[in-house]
Amino acid sequence: MNWTLYPANRLQAEHEGVWQAVNEFCCASHPLLDKKFVVPLVEVFGHDREQLAILHDGGRAIGAALLERKKAGTWELFLPEQAPIGPLILNADNVEERLSNLSSTLPGQVLLLSLPKQDPAYFALDGLDCSEQLKYGTTIKIDVRGTFADYWKARHKNIRRNVKRLYAKLEQLHITPTLLQRDAKHDMAEAVVEHGMLETSGWKHRTGTAVSADNRQGAFYVDVLENFAAHNGARVYQLVIGEKVVASQLGIVQNGMLVLLKTAYDESLSAFAPGRILDHMMIRHIFEQGDIRTIEYYTSASKEDCKWCTDQREIYHVNYFQSHMVRRLASTSRKLKNLCSGAGRTKKRRTKRVSTVRPAPPDVADPAEPRCTAATLSADSTSRETHRGG
Repeated sequence: MNWTLYPANRLQAEHEGVWQAVNEFCCASHPLLDKKFVVPLVEVFGHDREQLAILHDGGRAIGAALLERKKAGTWELFLPEQAPIGPLILNADNVEERLSNLSSTLPGQVLLLSLPKQDPAYFALDGLDCSEQLKYGTTIKIDVRGTFADYWKARHKNIRRNVKRLYAKLEQLHITPTLLQRDAKHDMAEAVVEHGMLETSGWKHRTGTAVSADNRQGAFYVDVLENFAAHNGARVYQLVIGEKVVASQLGIVQNGMLVLLKTAYDESLSAFAPGRILDHMMIRHIFEQGDIRTIEYYTSASKEDCKWCTDQREIYHVNYFQSHMVRRLASTSRKLKNLCSGAGRTKKRRTKRVSTVRPAPPDVADPAEPRCTAATLSADSTSRETHRGG
């Protein structure tokens, strides 16, 4: 049993069949580990220095990973922000031994193998003695079982009440929202452009993370959606009011699993929570269609998001070390760093309090405290909703 390294930019030309077989064998053809997703990830965001590692047992491939050297002694999974899980495929057998062999195969002395965004549903975390497992975030899923009425009845009463209130607000204004499902290959480029228009008009544009027709993110999502659409596996859900798209979800489907990749909504309509209206209409539509068994969000879910799901689990960042001694040194170093950082923040806060507390001059009245109004409450409520749109 041994690992072999290849240039990752040769994945499509020479090794995509092997990658696909390993994903089918180990992860039941997970859509985020499928060649239709991984190949565009490498082609659009790669830098020609990434390595493709394939594990062979006799004449059969039983493992695969995409990696890059981060610094001396450290290799990490190749993980652009657009990848919801790390590109490492292994079954549950002898994971410790296989990671140790991978560390020995990579160039140079490897002290740390960094494996971010590992889903315990598809990567065995038990029995890794030379590792540390750090919580990355909570993801959610919805099991599509029974009827939508049963699913909705089981949601928290506040969720049901809030959604009912949103529909009532729209009805009072004689607004009828419409759900569109787009899945044809020739529709994908336009759907990504429309999704990008929503992002570029909001906070994602201000932070530089918005999809647009002329950036690499846009090219990546068009490639992925067109690849899956060729196999009836692309899903773009759009909420339309009048003739305007006001919310959008980009997703891919394989083996009954829908993975939602991107969400966006028109922030000027936040009072109507178009993202939540889209969620409700989309989930109802999926229950009625019956061809999807699981909706996976792969997001850092908020408490509000969790109220919509039927299950949740932690995603982990796994650090695999060369030895127990290296692991202990790394753990001690992190604790000292956190301790020093915490002490620095405490000192800064104390200094700030001392430097800013000044008595007001006797002839100057204290400024009036800001009043809490319906407008400020609404603004505060809207500001907390950065993911789902209301």
